[in-house]
Amino acid sequence: MRPLIFSGTTEGRHISERLSGAGVEHIVCVATTYGELVMQDSPYADVRMGRLTEPEMEKLIADEAEIVFDATHPYAAVVSENIRRACLAAGREYVRVLRGSADTNGSEAIIPFESAADCAAALKETEGNILLTTGSKELHIYASDPGVRDRLFVRVLPSEESIRLCSEAGIAGRQVIAMQGPFSKEMDIAVIRQFDIRLMVTKASGRTGGFEEKIEAAIETGIPVYLIGRPSVESGINVQEALKKYFGLAPKIRIDLVGIGPGRNTLMSEEARDAIRKAGIICGADRMIRPYAEKRKYPKFLAKDIIPLIERDCPERMAILFSGDTGFYSGAAKMKPALEEWLRENGYEYEIRIHPGISSFSYLAGAAGVSYSGAVLYSMHGRSSDEQNLGNIITEIKHNETTVVIMSGPEDAVKLGREMILAGLGNCRVVLGKDLSYEEEQILDADAKACTEITEPGLYTALIINGEIK
Repeated sequence: MRPLIFSGTTEGRHISERLSGAGVEHIVCVATTYGELVMQDSPYADVRMGRLTEPEMEKLIADEAEIVFDATHPYAAVVSENIRRACLAAGREYVRVLRGSADTNGSEAIIPFESAADCAAALKETEGNILLTTGSKELHIYASDPGVRDRLFVRVLPSEESIRLCSEAGIAGRQVIAMQGPFSKEMDIAVIRQFDIRLMVTKASGRTGGFEEKIEAAIETGIPVYLIGRPSVESGINVQEALKKYFGLAPKIRIDLVGIGPGRNTLMSEEARDAIRKAGIICGADRMIRPYAEKRKYPKFLAKDIIPLIERDCPERMAILFSGDTGFYSGAAKMKPALEEWLRENGYEYEIRIHPGISSFSYLAGAAGVSYSGAVLYSMHGRSSDEQNLGNIITEIKHNETTVVIMSGPEDAVKLGREMILAGLGNCRVVLGKDLSYEEEQILDADAKACTEITEPGLYTALIINGEIK
């Protein structure tokens, strides 16, 4: 007698992976070959593929299950009801595992419908291409009208069954987008623009289904959303609650604090890139996370803003990106203890790993062909108004052969140049790097006066050499 999980969703897969990690033998039922394919291979997980009738469910539960976890899709209402009745008949406890809900951001462009049929009828009165993100099961309802069918672009799982259902509904190959989600807002926007989408059809499938990202993408591109609401309001518990209540497993998370270096992702270590690839969620400044179109990502870089995401989405792994090197004036220094304190107080099992990045000053020195051995390192980034810091920098330039200063925009370069001139340091050599590693990178061999003439926006780093110090 083992725990039995009816899976087919991210939630079911996560429960199975945690049980396997804890050495708990269990059964996992999935309906499709694709569902079987994405399951983690484990000697503790007995994965069974194929759709079951209610009598078949009842026999399986009665013969082999000590408790049943229903982690099927929020819209699989009939399947959930069959599982519930089979548990009742077999005398086993039924536990509904829910995914987090998501709202519609108050958008007036979201039009609700009670059913796929109602939505399909309304689509007849529209014009332009339609992005259908409701899966393949009800595709025939939308494709029954030729005028709608010819405008449909359907995003479905890359499984044989999904492709077959598309073909049976008369959806041509160019109209099929076979991909595994969930998708980021940027990926949704890219699809909308690539296929000239004028209207999106989706379901309120929760946060792990990428619902919020779809809504944000629709709002940003200015297209309406036809939203099919959940069939009913369900009661249940989330993955972390289920694991803690029934198996005594504390919520678990791994967080990678990743220094991305100057900016170009090819400059990151393979270990850092791997941490980003494996993360369910990535956070960081918008310019840092923008390249990862396939990821769920949030432009958050403070612990107080990231902690609510952990509470809400219950990710098993996330990456937080920082510019430059995590060991030099980096937000990672405050992020790690703040996260550790909160995770500890809330009973998490956690691992936080730091992945250093190439610093801007080492990149600049290499590009300029100069050494920074013995250099004094300072930062003006985010500290432009700190006069004491600037005074300390000027003092160090006076007394050291090499001083490195990381800055924000051109105003920092101007301020530094002016102070150097006032301090009699106008003859110092200044190697100035702008937007290092990006396409717009510039490296100037200049002096203090040239710094005062900088106007072009960008991120600047200065390597200052005082030739009078030997």
